[in-house]
Amino acid sequence: MSSKKLIVTLLSVLVVIAAAGGAAYYFLVYSPQSSQTGTTNSPGVTEQLTGNTIQVSVKVDGRTQTRNYTISMQEGLTLFNALTNYANDSSNGFTMQYSTSDYGAYITSINGDTADSSTEYWEFEINGQPAPVGVSAYVVKSGDSIEFKLLLASQQ
Repeated sequence: MSSKKLIVTLLSVLVVIAAAGGAAYYFLVYSPQSSQTGTTNSPGVTEQLTGNTIQVSVKVDGRTQTRNYTISMQEGLTLFNALTNYANDSSNGFTMQYSTSDYGAYITSINGDTADSSTEYWEFEINGQPAPVGVSAYVVKSGDSIEFKLLLASQQ
């Protein structure tokens, strides 16, 4: 085999290997995750837990009631995991339902107030400002004041 044909063959093999590697990487990183309901881990978020306990205040403004909670949690938790852990303690009266997708968790119900998916949604604010990320991406900080509001989609 001539050296020119050998080089072309080797380059062709390298291109095929690179394409296969790129396809494998794309599949692992960007492949759709199955939709879940009821899991406690935040999709796509790695939490850095420190062992320190922090407190945050959470206000829930639903259809018929407004409730305030002071939640103690481990520092480094996402808001989603902190709320899920808090909801698992039935003694505090806080309940939550959600679904997950490739984009993270989506809260569908708090304390029995279920958002009508065609006309309502649960919005949350952090320290009086609209949340810059979703509930499963926001890492709670000590002293945060978080408010959930059940809003009509027309209020966006």
